[in-house]
Amino acid sequence: MKKIIAIIQVPPPVHGASLMNQLFLKSKLISAQFKVSHFQLSLSRNNFKESKISKLINFIFLIRSLFKLKNKNADIVYITPSVSGISIVKDVIIIFISKIIFESKVVLHLHNFGLKKNSFIPYIIKKNVFSNTTIILNSAHLSSDIPKGFKNIKIKYCHSCLPHHYKEISPNRNSIPNILFYSNILISKGIIDFIKIIKDLEKNIKLTFTIAGDFYDYNEIELIEIIESYKIYSNYKILGKINNDQKESVFKNSDIYVNPTYFETFGITILESLWFNTPVVATNIGGIPEIIENNKNGYLVELRNINQFVESILKLLGNSDLYDKFVKNGNDVIKNKFQINNYEIQLLKIFNELI
Repeated sequence: MKKIIAIIQVPPPVHGASLMNQLFLKSKLISAQFKVSHFQLSLSRNNFKESKISKLINFIFLIRSLFKLKNKNADIVYITPSVSGISIVKDVIIIFISKIIFESKVVLHLHNFGLKKNSFIPYIIKKNVFSNTTIILNSAHLSSDIPKGFKNIKIKYCHSCLPHHYKEISPNRNSIPNILFYSNILISKGIIDFIKIIKDLEKNIKLTFTIAGDFYDYNEIELIEIIESYKIYSNYKILGKINNDQKESVFKNSDIYVNPTYFETFGITILESLWFNTPVVATNIGGIPEIIENNKNGYLVELRNINQFVESILKLLGNSDLYDKFVKNGNDVIKNKFQINNYEIQLLKIFNELI
């Protein structure tokens, strides 16, 4: 049987890349053709809260484990590196070592964005490390992130999918619309922009809003203080981190999911929102246009354009026919394109093309 060495992140911590990697490891379709040996790429085991010493120890153990495999054969080395932020330093070292140890095809599946502009690694090192590999992107919209000059690379595309088999639910609307923000509480995910959007919406309609997601840049108390500083009077809930069992209820009780993110490689929460019949208004960035077709199953908005977000939300809430169209079209695209089986078939096709 053909063999894959997979150096990938799986939960914990939970994020889009780790969820997709978990599906890869559990795939019966892939395991029927490939024997997979897994090594945990992430140095965190507790939502990024380990000490630097703990992460260093985990890194040393990972390198040691790879060198133990030096004389073992593999057809593919599958790595899901982080290319944004300082994490790229650790992952470039892993890629470099893997290319030395294994006489195999190296496949780099990039689940995040930022390779071209990342300044933690000089271009010449990126060029040497990423050349002579196959690079998988979540969307053709992300191809601009691959710097020019990389030699002998193959670029493939494999979009993400719903991470779980959720049951179907019926559409639901509230008499007073509830606006949802669902993401990690980070400035870069647009949490402050969301609060500004709510402030402007309040001038036009009566509403409620919900904020869900793990706390990072702000804790709950700080978030409440920010909301109060904008003199927002609408009723709201701050749920913090939610689990899979809560997602159905959160989306079912929301009328519009607003995603004003500053960056997004794909958007698992957007897939979930459309599956649960909640229309989306999101930033036109990264791989989001792979899911949202503007004015067909949602609205795409310019980065940080508060007025455009507000106008799109009001237009959608004020037109029942348009709202129902977005719900139906959004749900249909998830059923037809973004199920787990679609993801498995895409990955398997890429692997087989390389052997």
